[in-house]
Amino acid sequence: MLARSAAGLRATLIPLFRVALGLLLLALIGLEGAQVTLRYLFAEGVVWGRDVSTLLLLSLAWVGAPLLWLSHAHIAVDLLRRRLRPPGDIAFDRLVNALMAVAAAVFVLMTIEAIRSFSVIELPALGVSAAVKFYPVLVGSCLMLLAAVVNLATPSPAIEPPS
Repeated sequence: MLARSAAGLRATLIPLFRVALGLLLLALIGLEGAQVTLRYLFAEGVVWGRDVSTLLLLSLAWVGAPLLWLSHAHIAVDLLRRRLRPPGDIAFDRLVNALMAVAAAVFVLMTIEAIRSFSVIELPALGVSAAVKFYPVLVGSCLMLLAAVVNLATPSPAIEPPS
């Protein structure tokens, strides 16, 4: 029952993450294209462009990482898991996902502390707290935790045996 629910959640999250990545990339390309055009035509872009671009780029990375993790496209799969034979490959997959869950939980806590620390600094171009730059990291860390838990709750996908 849990594995079926987790598999359904994975099937829902992967397309959502792909759409989110596409929209974020489109926004980043649009903003940077506008910045280049404005600098070329008027010798100056919008003041807030760099800060927003940074947020978009951070968001791309922190939405992309859970997508890769849910898809089992992370580096642990390619480097080590393919060299192991069953049941060692499945045990290794479980270990890596458990470690990621712990690391993501720790990262969530550390990011909350960073948000508290940076909340007193203002980004003048946006008129908001500098803590806003940590929000994509916080959301992404929570999504990484979710991805690791979903991977732990579902059967490990079969991989090609070593040649």
